[in-house]
Amino acid sequence: MYDFQKPDSEWVDGLIGAGARVFPMESNLALEKLRYVDLLGILASDPNGIGMRITAPLSTRTQLLPKSREQWQMLGAHIAAAYRLRRALATSRERPSRQPNTLPHEAEAVVDPKRFRIIAAVDRGREESAADCLRRAARRIDRARSTMRREEPDEALETWRALVCGRWSLVDWFDADERRFLLALPNPPEVRDPRGLTEQECQVVEYAVHGEPSKLIAYRLGLSQARVSALLRSAMKKLGVKNRAQLAQRIPPRPLAVAVA
Repeated sequence: MYDFQKPDSEWVDGLIGAGARVFPMESNLALEKLRYVDLLGILASDPNGIGMRITAPLSTRTQLLPKSREQWQMLGAHIAAAYRLRRALATSRERPSRQPNTLPHEAEAVVDPKRFRIIAAVDRGREESAADCLRRAARRIDRARSTMRREEPDEALETWRALVCGRWSLVDWFDADERRFLLALPNPPEVRDPRGLTEQECQVVEYAVHGEPSKLIAYRLGLSQARVSALLRSAMKKLGVKNRAQLAQRIPPRPLAVAVA
């Protein structure tokens, strides 16, 4: 998430056209003519550089407090996960399934949101650790969607993580009888060659080389901060690096290629 006291050409590009990169001074003058003196932007992207950039012009100068910045970052994590899921669902209709999946929308588990139990599961959703993880996430979502969202919206945002165990998005689904269930849809962020790392180690590394703090990485993936820190230490040991700077040299972050809204 970014806030801008003086909009640079890259972000003005998304607001008023490609000419901003070539003529940044003229672009800033155009903003002033429109009586916009500041920009507020959310960068909601995956480590592979694909995502969304949402920019809003402001008529007054705005300085975000650290807590507000953190909340916008959490919102950006949800937008990135939703955009990734939308693209995955669109492409899944075009490609043949590797094996039959009788669950709706190629879900790996169906969760009863009232009793917090798994009523159907396939593939990795059948693992014992997955069932426990999904049940805990369903309870967290239920708390966030209750009166908490009105009475304690900040806590509700912190409670509802962007992903579940680094793999699933839990989304509402209604059957033919209009009963509500939660579908655990596979939605992990795309990672590069694991280089001997586990899937979750790769995920943590990909976000870490972009400079994200462990707290935000944990929120993105639906893991605990302690788990993220342990995964990062393990990955750096395997890669033979001692700090994040060396890690970024070993695995450089990928450039952004985002859609503008």
